Amino acid sequence: MNCNMKKKLSVILCGLLIFGSMAACSQKQEESPAPAEETAAAETEAAEEKVSWEDLYSQGLECLAAEDYDGAVKAFTEAIAADPEQAPVYVGRGDAYVRLEGADAEVIKENLMKAYADYEKAAGLDETYAAAYLGMADVLIRQESFEEAYDLLVAAEGKVTDSAEILGKVQEIEKGSYVDSSAQIRRKNYYDPSGNLTGYQINEFDQLGRRSGWRNYENAYGNGIELYEYCVVTFGDNGLPARNDYYNPDGSERAYQTMEYDDRGLEVRRDAYSNGSHMGYYLTYYDDEGKETGYDTYNADGSMAMYSRYDYDENGSLLQQNNYNPDGTLIRVIKPSDE
Repeated sequence: MNCNMKKKLSVILCGLLIFGSMAACSQKQEESPAPAEETAAAETEAAEEKVSWEDLYSQGLECLAAEDYDGAVKAFTEAIAADPEQAPVYVGRGDAYVRLEGADAEVIKENLMKAYADYEKAAGLDETYAAAYLGMADVLIRQESFEEAYDLLVAAEGKVTDSAEILGKVQEIEKGSYVDSSAQIRRKNYYDPSGNLTGYQINEFDQLGRRSGWRNYENAYGNGIELYEYCVVTFGDNGLPARNDYYNPDGSERAYQTMEYDDRGLEVRRDAYSNGSHMGYYLTYYDDEGKETGYDTYNADGSMAMYSRYDYDENGSLLQQNNYNPDGTLIRVIKPSDE
């Protein structure tokens, strides 16, 4: 190849390289980032679209009020993700976990453990937050850790600024009632006139919140307070208790009761059986408002054993229960303060 031809090829290659370089620069300019003011505007818009933990917390409270507990857990969880240092959000999620209906006992147990962890986290973030301690005590009561719940509340009194609610719960327990946050009596203590514990009853509830059974503890045999009997409730098609079966501690059946209801769902008759024999029955009466006004007790042969009638004040509060012999002779007057 002569020099002139080489010179021409060099010129052509040089031109191609220059053109390629210009095209690459042009492409880089098209892909260059947006101006700083446009980037700032985009970031501001994204920040405005981000929901605050306060808004998510409010959504959770609305779900709680509407009994949408799954929705409440979701909203509170998102609020925690937005700001994990807010104690009220953990209490809110704990409240939702406590009320979640479980398909079985294991699911309910797991939800209670999650709730306790949330309440404990809230107390760790703010040791003066009364709701966190009340939540932990509520879980312990539902788990039948009654003494532990009481000790926790007593210890919390010295930590919170306004301990009125905790003090009220402590006093309630000291009077003998362990009540959960759903107003269900989980345990009821009984005392003699000197204030000594004579026995107690532990109630059980199903996933629908119905009292599904209970266990009675007494000093029936002189061996101290121990399990005396337990009861299992069977529900009818109307969702109301249809039968109570009572068992001895060894599992043998000792007695049972059957219940009947009126169109209002009020119990009007209860029959009692023991060792397979009919022992008698009760007939219960109500006023037009559904308030119980008294009951009659009958023997197995249909003869009346006694009857009882209630007196109420003008506000509908029970004043006293009056018990009578079949002939109308007053046997005993029982006032609420006597129980």
